[in-house]
Parts: sequence; structure tokens; C-alpha cells
Amino acid sequence: MRPPLFFSGREPILSRARLAITAASGFTDYARRDQVVLIRRDAEGGAFGRAIDLRPVANGEDTTLDVMLHPYDIVHVPRSAIGNVTMWVNQYVREMLPVNPSSAASAATAAAIR
Repeated sequence: MRPPLFFSGREPILSRARLAITAASGFTDYARRDQVVLIRRDAEGGAFGRAIDLRPVANGEDTTLDVMLHPYDIVHVPRSAIGNVTMWVNQYVREMLPVNPSSAASAATAAAIR
């Protein structure tokens, strides 16, 4: 998980959601591009959110769908289902093994070569 980036809202180049995501190192392979969450405050200070589909924007098909950002907006890109599975495997399978699988395979390959 990447640490969040904070902007003052005065950065003119980060005026759109896709540009802000790019500034934060872009989409990962496991990003849910179709369920990007934009959290914004209303006039009374209450927060509300909505899901936006940035797939056409990310693919360069329709950049008009990119969302203009306001100061203090929050853009959250959730993980995809496969990203959640990968994280689960890393946490509950790989971390529980007494040996690192890649080093064990390298050792087995080296032994077979001898």
C-alpha cells in the first residue's frame, strides 16, 4: 500500500483526478479503475462520496470523463478482487512459510545443476 499524498489544492497541474493519481505514482496493476472514489465536502462541511469510472480516461479513450478536483477533495483507488487475493496470499501463505519460496526454488535449482 502506498502512503497517501496531500496537496493544497493550489497545484494547477493536479486539477483532475487522473492527474492526481498519476502524481501519486499512477494506477497499480491491482487498481479498481472502474470504482475510484471521490470524497468531497458540501457547503455545510459534510462529506459525501461517489464512485467514478476512470477506465476510459486511463485508456485515453475519453478524457472528458475525468473529474475536476476541488480543494480538499480525496481520491481513493481501491484494490481489485485479484489484488485482495494477492494480498491475502502474501500475508497468510508466504509469510507463514518457514522458507522463502523463491530462495528455496533457487537452492533446489542450484542443487540440481551440481
